[in-house]
Amino acid sequence: EAPAKEADSDDDMADFGEELSDTSDMGNDYKLGRVRRSVSLGTDRAVAAFRRLAGRNGDLSTDSASLRRALHVMGHQNVDVTLLESLVQQKLHGRQLLDEEDFAALVDAYQVSHLAMLREQFNAADTDGSGRLSVEELTHVFRQLGMTPGTGIVAEIFHEIRGKHEGEASFGDFTKAHTILHERRGFTYGQYQKLQAIFANHDDDKDGRVEIKCIRSCFAYQGFRLDDMDVQKLLAPILADRPPARTLEGAEDVVQGLSEVEFLRAAREAREAEAQRLLREFGALSGADGANRSGEAAVSVSGEELPGLLLDLGHAPLLPEHVREFLEVCGFAADAQLNFEDLVVLLEAIREAEGFSKAERQELAEVFRRFDADSSTTISGLELGPAIRSLGFPAAYETV
Repeated sequence: EAPAKEADSDDDMADFGEELSDTSDMGNDYKLGRVRRSVSLGTDRAVAAFRRLAGRNGDLSTDSASLRRALHVMGHQNVDVTLLESLVQQKLHGRQLLDEEDFAALVDAYQVSHLAMLREQFNAADTDGSGRLSVEELTHVFRQLGMTPGTGIVAEIFHEIRGKHEGEASFGDFTKAHTILHERRGFTYGQYQKLQAIFANHDDDKDGRVEIKCIRSCFAYQGFRLDDMDVQKLLAPILADRPPARTLEGAEDVVQGLSEVEFLRAAREAREAEAQRLLREFGALSGADGANRSGEAAVSVSGEELPGLLLDLGHAPLLPEHVREFLEVCGFAADAQLNFEDLVVLLEAIREAEGFSKAERQELAEVFRRFDADSSTTISGLELGPAIRSLGFPAAYETV
């Protein structure tokens, strides 16, 4: 069965319907109604992107920069500009301007062609012709597609789709996982929810945007210690994808805040930057001859080397018992040898906990509740000083 939409005589659209109908082994999440809602959501996003970027005459230019920007607004990470240009020529006969309906049709055709590309990637990885891939093979395919899911993320998404962490994925599972990774920017559901909560907390006027000046605070909530220059570097490519500034009666009509899609992209970029720093430090453990500081092959890092590595990455010093606790939280043995992907998982846990142990976090929570006299889940600046001093820190009023 094809999704509920107007029939299209184009062969690609027929193939698209056949691909979406492959629901026999996709689990409950792939019932037809779910597929239809997914298609409807994609259409809604296309309309929202068009209305945001369209000119005053209610149209959108078909130049590569405009179309790439529009798909970025919809959440596409790696836009195939060559494919877009080809579709404009084939489907829209080289039109220079698109109305809302034209743009929705173009996005539809792009997604159909993208689906065909996913099928090719899936078939190439399916070396035994079984029509199924393991979770490890799925992760490899996603990385070939330019997506960088962290350790365990694909397995968690597979659990969302199939109700289990292990097993083999059909092409339908693969496309669903791709959609989830695409919409969440490679985050797990739990991470995605936390980011949404941070975004909502900083969206003071509830207009669906967070002011640029608040972005540094948003990153601080995620455990990132970034200065203004770091934030500017992260936001530069995102802001560059926005449409040119328009003026109305001499006043600039420029949106200053980040949308949720842009915020998720910024969060993804921050994690990628951290991963790159980690990769450099991880490589620094090897000497010129490929041996680490202890003379052994540096394919992993031991628990004893972790404190030094964390210091090099700019983290506060951690006691050995705290390192062991974080290793346990992440499911690693105290004497485990950690590879690069394991370290990414460990750093995420340390960053989210601000480096505090479980006992320390419990103590902080108790102090916070004690000074939250009105049970508002917040404490004032006047309450903050006594709260910090009650923990044994001699914080003067000026310091607070």
